[in-house]
Amino acid sequence: MISLTARYFDGRTSASHQVTASLHDDGTLRLVGAGIDRRGPLTAVRIADRLGNVPRALWLPDGAKLETPDNDAVDAMVATLPPGRRALGLVHRLERQWRFALGALAVTAVLAFLGVEYVLPAAAERVAMLAPVELEHALGEETLEALDGTLFAPSELPPETAGSVIVRFEHLRRAVGFDAALRLELRSAPAIGANAFALPGGILVVTDELVTLLEDDYDALAAVLAHEVGHVLERHSLRAALQSSATALLIASVLGDVTSLSGLAATLPTVLVDARYSRRFEADADREAIRILLRMGVSPAALATALEAIERSHGGAGEVPGYLSSHPPTADRLERARAAAVTGRVPGKD
Repeated sequence: MISLTARYFDGRTSASHQVTASLHDDGTLRLVGAGIDRRGPLTAVRIADRLGNVPRALWLPDGAKLETPDNDAVDAMVATLPPGRRALGLVHRLERQWRFALGALAVTAVLAFLGVEYVLPAAAERVAMLAPVELEHALGEETLEALDGTLFAPSELPPETAGSVIVRFEHLRRAVGFDAALRLELRSAPAIGANAFALPGGILVVTDELVTLLEDDYDALAAVLAHEVGHVLERHSLRAALQSSATALLIASVLGDVTSLSGLAATLPTVLVDARYSRRFEADADREAIRILLRMGVSPAALATALEAIERSHGGAGEVPGYLSSHPPTADRLERARAAAVTGRVPGKD
């Protein structure tokens, strides 16, 4: 006789009762518990496939159900059934074969890669482009406030230097063509050094350290600002925050609830300081920067000059802190900027 303990549900209420299920030699399954004494043929019971050590379900003909963690005892009961009834389910058969397990692991890894590489970026772009302008502005203001309370301090640039930066920015803003959508903020940030950020809502933050590094080369500074404008136009900071917050992205993309993005303000400071934009983001921002520089009458070579100056300030190529941590000056970016300086044309998409 094979016995096991199980929880018994009568199929009419949610209450469960502890029972002992015993399989007798004649194939009869008997259930005994407080106020319960049932029996019937095991062949009339539908038994769930085994899945590891997950508790097993056995359904009786009248809708009642047993649940038991004693999978070995259930397997022993299944072994007494006629040959046509004792086959393992597909899931359990696959689970027992390492080749299928490795295959499933490989498929899972491929699907995860495709999701991160293609599905998440596409969904983030869609949601970011649907976000209301008012929401994006609010995110930008909250992000700047958070950074002001942590990494940023008031700018200490001399008035004449700050004035020159502002004049160059105004020239760039006219070249972009939508004056009200861009705002320049100067900040001191010794902890992160020479850097610039594009916040949602068109807020461009430039550190004193970057202005000092580029000295009087306002064309190079304009190139950096133009690159950040490219990130603004493509909403890259919001898209990067969405990609790093899959939960918010899922809610916004599936339910269409873009107001749920308001919680990203807590995420954006970390994303902006630590994130490394994708090659596609950088290429798109560079392309827009070249377009703006040509409108301003500035050689696109200024972008290459700025990137190389920043790289030198951090001791050469490779993973470096500051602006280059999220804007690596890869050789193709430098080549693209210099080629545009020669041809006077905006490069096409990669």
